[in-house]
Amino acid sequence: MQVEVEELGPCKKLLKVEVPAQRIKETLDKQYGELAPKATVPGFRQGKAPRRLLELRFGEQVLDEVKESLIAESSQEALEKEGLKPLTEPKVDNVQFDQDKVLSFELTVETRPVFSLEPEDYKGISLKKPKSEVTDEDVSRVLEDFRNSNATLDTVSEGGAKKRDLVIADVKLSSPSPIWTPSGAGGEEIASYENTLLSTEEDRLPECAAPGLSEALLGATAGEVRALEITLDDKFPKEEHRGKKARVELKVNEVKRIRLPEPGDELAQAAGYKTLADMKEAIRAGIKRSKENLAQEMLKSALADTLLSKVDFEIPQDIAESMGQDILKRRQIYLQYRGVPQEEIAKAEEELSTRSREEAAKSLKLYLLYEHIADKEKIFATEQDVEERIEALATARQVTAARVRDYIQQQNLLPQLRSQIREEKIIAFLLNEAQVEEVSPDEAAAAQAKQSSKEEKERRPSADEKKDAPSGASED
Repeated sequence: MQVEVEELGPCKKLLKVEVPAQRIKETLDKQYGELAPKATVPGFRQGKAPRRLLELRFGEQVLDEVKESLIAESSQEALEKEGLKPLTEPKVDNVQFDQDKVLSFELTVETRPVFSLEPEDYKGISLKKPKSEVTDEDVSRVLEDFRNSNATLDTVSEGGAKKRDLVIADVKLSSPSPIWTPSGAGGEEIASYENTLLSTEEDRLPECAAPGLSEALLGATAGEVRALEITLDDKFPKEEHRGKKARVELKVNEVKRIRLPEPGDELAQAAGYKTLADMKEAIRAGIKRSKENLAQEMLKSALADTLLSKVDFEIPQDIAESMGQDILKRRQIYLQYRGVPQEEIAKAEEELSTRSREEAAKSLKLYLLYEHIADKEKIFATEQDVEERIEALATARQVTAARVRDYIQQQNLLPQLRSQIREEKIIAFLLNEAQVEEVSPDEAAAAQAKQSSKEEKERRPSADEKKDAPSGASED
């Protein structure tokens, strides 16, 4: 078998493979040898038909099977011969097959980059981890949030609206200059909203900002009419009125006052605890878990940034581009879900695309670094690891392990599960080898920001590099 290798770019090669006629003949003989005992041909007992008749009856099918078999076998042999480890399934093109001559085809392969990373580069890394301390203020803040979520609204019958009160009003927007309309004299109506809930702490109407609204509502009572003038912002639905002044008329229907439950045992019992002390203890434990989880994620992020700063290498561009497109689509879908207008998403597409490519490149580099370290340290996902993870998934979903296992096999998710477990073991290994110092959350965040900034500068070309770049080249 002959193999020619052509470089197509960073981590991308073209293999031209040629399988000789002798091997084709040997494979055909083997295939017919296996077929003959089972073949049924009219006029002959099973297994007694001569090969010439088998070729006439099954020739096309056998040739297809031989071709596919030889492509699969020789592809693997070619990769092993050249010492290549594909990151994705190689692409087969330009297949030429003649059973009396040769089988030739081309393999396009994206391979792992070659780089050097020694144990001293990833063992003993200095990292800062934020302390997971819980203060009384943290507990009070959560307790106050719970009180707010269980607040009731009382109708205000005496006195006017105060800060934190809510006002239910009919709202009419009209042009400030009185003009004649079919409905009579007065400003042209732009929009109206009935029984709208307004806050004395927020300058906002249902479809636009309204500076001065909260101030105008203070002291208002049921049945009273109040007015103010605003400039309609660029988010107002009717484009022809954006940037223009409008008169806001408010007919107050009702004033509501928020009443918070007292922070006592009764409040705790509403939350499922016996006493307020029990509730505070549970809140403290929950905050502690959240802070510990956040600290661990910050530690992993700092580890990743430090590793990325240790070595630089080219990455497979096709894989990075595909990952970037996937990230971009997810971001666009998320923005649509959040209600961001399509035209705004379109305007931001270039920025979103750039950020998505950068995130994809970083994720791919990190994956390759972790795999490199795992190979060096012989870290793998064992069968026991997989079974334990399946058991954990089953427990979390309250189903049997057999059901989870069947689903994973049916969806062909076992490779992803193994990869995830292996990455977790690599990170655990690196963190165990690291020199971790517990510091204040602010100090940990500052250290990570500094490392991320350093990594960003190293990824982007300097002014001199840009100046020396060929015409038309960009930093991407």
